[in-house]
Amino acid sequence: MLIREIFAAGIPKAFNHPGNYFRIKRVTGLVPESLDCTFFKNGAVIDVDVTKADPGDFAFVPDGFDRVEVVSTIAQDVTVQIARGRVGSDRVMGDVSVIDVSAERARNGSAFSYGTNLVSGAGLVPVIQLWNLPGSGKNLVVDELVVGLITGAQDVVLVSTVAVALAALVASPNAKNRSFVASVAAQIRIGTQALPSGVVIAFLPLNVGVSFPVPLKAPVIVPPGSGLNVSRYQLVSDVAATFSYYEEPI
Repeated sequence: MLIREIFAAGIPKAFNHPGNYFRIKRVTGLVPESLDCTFFKNGAVIDVDVTKADPGDFAFVPDGFDRVEVVSTIAQDVTVQIARGRVGSDRVMGDVSVIDVSAERARNGSAFSYGTNLVSGAGLVPVIQLWNLPGSGKNLVVDELVVGLITGAQDVVLVSTVAVALAALVASPNAKNRSFVASVAAQIRIGTQALPSGVVIAFLPLNVGVSFPVPLKAPVIVPPGSGLNVSRYQLVSDVAATFSYYEEPI
């Protein structure tokens, strides 16, 4: 038996169908290890579970089960198979397609990018910000950030997380697929400050005229109502930044 259900993030769904074979056949989300499955028989939890599961993961329960509860960490469609007996196969037949997740995000309109620069006034430092609007319902997952200095002397660029939006709106980040509109969840904002602010996550001494890809070993998550700032120490100076990220429903 194949069952397809639409899941909301974190809301369990129960499949009250007896069997001894359970398999996750298909999901529509792009987040790996997004499913947790718990098995029951006669109202009691069975000592078998499938956690952090992906399509193709399955469980064979010799004594059988009569209920399976599934929780998804994200909103997505999920198709499962429940059966009796030793059934099924995970053989791959025909052509095998390797999915480029980054390209898939660009194709489906969830990947965005924007770059700009800012020159500060007297006694102030320039700040460029990627801001996630409160109530957007999405995390901004920043997987690439390029910064640079155009004029002045060698200086330090700071990357920091903040909870306050800068004063001036520049634009909404552009979708990497031009078939889609600009982001409705995020904004690029600019401002000047007496000193850089926020929680510093990168401290980068840079030369002028060199673009520098910030070495993000893991993406930076920017939740709703917060931002990612790029600034520099030198007063009356400029800074440039290009943010590349994708949006992930919460």
